Amino acid sequence: METPITRRGLFAALAVAAGLGLLGADDALGWDYWGQNAGIGQGFWDAYGMLNGFVGRSRSYKNPSAKCMGYATSWCEWTCWPGTQQLRCAINLQVECDYENTLWYHISFYPLSACGDTNYGTSHRLWYDNGENDNRGAIYEDVPDKDHKILSFNCDLKNNYAGCPSPAQQATFNTGWERRSYKDTGKWYRRTGSGFSHSFASWFELRDIRIDKVWHSEWGAKAFGTGWCATSFPAIPHGSRQDFFGMVCRVHAAVDDSLNWDVCDAKSSNRTPVYQQELFAGTGKAMPEPNLNQLFLTEFANYQEIGGGYADADQSYLITFRPAHVVDGSAALNAYGGGPFDGIDIRNSTKRDFVIHKYTVADRACGWWLVDNWNSDGTKKAVQVISDASGQVVNRYRGTTAKPTQLFMCHGGYDSDTQKNITSEWVIEEIPFTGTLELNSGADNVTWPQPPTCSDPFATCYPAKKELWEKMGEPTAMIYRWYAATKPDSTPDEDAVVMGQARIANTGEFIEVPAYRHVGTNFNPDYTLEAFRLYLKGTSYEGSIGYMALSCDNGTWSDARADGEWIGQGGSSPRWSQVKVWLEGEGLIFNLNATA
Repeated sequence: METPITRRGLFAALAVAAGLGLLGADDALGWDYWGQNAGIGQGFWDAYGMLNGFVGRSRSYKNPSAKCMGYATSWCEWTCWPGTQQLRCAINLQVECDYENTLWYHISFYPLSACGDTNYGTSHRLWYDNGENDNRGAIYEDVPDKDHKILSFNCDLKNNYAGCPSPAQQATFNTGWERRSYKDTGKWYRRTGSGFSHSFASWFELRDIRIDKVWHSEWGAKAFGTGWCATSFPAIPHGSRQDFFGMVCRVHAAVDDSLNWDVCDAKSSNRTPVYQQELFAGTGKAMPEPNLNQLFLTEFANYQEIGGGYADADQSYLITFRPAHVVDGSAALNAYGGGPFDGIDIRNSTKRDFVIHKYTVADRACGWWLVDNWNSDGTKKAVQVISDASGQVVNRYRGTTAKPTQLFMCHGGYDSDTQKNITSEWVIEEIPFTGTLELNSGADNVTWPQPPTCSDPFATCYPAKKELWEKMGEPTAMIYRWYAATKPDSTPDEDAVVMGQARIANTGEFIEVPAYRHVGTNFNPDYTLEAFRLYLKGTSYEGSIGYMALSCDNGTWSDARADGEWIGQGGSSPRWSQVKVWLEGEGLIFNLNATA
């Protein structure tokens, strides 16, 4: 009696003769899945230690070209008509790591299938496709339920295609592992500070089949699955430098300080490209200086995940770069399009736009990791600037030194692409605003009540380019404070600075920084200032800096502290809402301005 069995699916053919390890005729289609080398019933298989090991991708992998693992089931067999027709099928789940960078892994899932029959009752093979939905499969992560299902699939189980022997020629014929036109499906995994593990398995079931002469239309008439393939995802392998926030800076290539980030022609429209460009040789300047379209203001990124599921273990604070020439502060350097969180498949392009963009400054695409782990010269001088959205790095494409040349975001998707990559190494240099001013048009004396007047700082101070201000709009107005002295005094120490340090809720102790940058953070109420200290540095004057803080929990002021003493304790202090700061002794020679 003739009993055809139909299967509809989406697999492309790459066969290994089942149980023999020999390539079948379908390999001419060009599929290349390492799982085809597994035998029927082999169970777990692995390449490069991914199974019960770690995911990853290396340029050293050749055959196969990526880490992969899987599970090949035994035949699921049953009799249709005793003594006349018997059917069998099997599945083989391949799990492959086909992309990695320091923040992301991409895992692809390939369900392979095999089928066969023993047939003494008809003139043709029994598995063919008539378009009916009579089989289904699923791949799961950790738990076999709908909330953990990665994908569903159908199998095109066929053994009656051209070239297959007829039952008269060969009563039993089994295909090898095949995959027919099934759309690739994968999943992005964001790396974390501590790493994590997952296991994967596949389940398959059939309906509308005859078993021992009885027709079964229900799902699960035959069902079977693979074992759970477990692997681990390594932690983020770097932190982010904490000492580059709250400054005006230029950024230049580590190998050539004339290759500066530059917004050519000082444009401020969305998706304006950033270039590498030589320093501006200003009119009347003795030395080249960065102009406003080569200057950036750094601050804590609005989008932070410190201490959360996506943080690293080193209290890393993401940084945002705002172009100084955009006077209203509405733009930021942006990894255009974002990354996997935004639905972008970064495998499709290793060269993506690095731009300034408005209205998205709170976006993850404007957050950057500043990483000094793999510098070519072994120092901490340079950093790689890595997008929090994509994990790609700002790169001098193909290492060019031509000026101007557009910069891009790049990463090839291999473990070593960021290591000692000099084309992705940048030096962030703080640029102080310095120069000379002329009081009262150069008069020798100013007699009370004659008011002091000051020359235009944008004409005589560095960095400045008055023509650019006039093009882009007026800058923030200068504020002047004048003090009358009873007797002439020497100029205060030029290197004097107030240093500060903070302990931040949920993250811990912050590094010491000049207090004009920030003491504490300002991006999220979950990361409040728990404790802080201040002290004077770089002055020969005998004096002190004093400070106290107001608790917003109980409304009382703390005891006064001075010269590096801590106010508050990390992990147990109240939140502080106001701060008082003052100078004592000879420290009064300085002008002190504090905001909180």
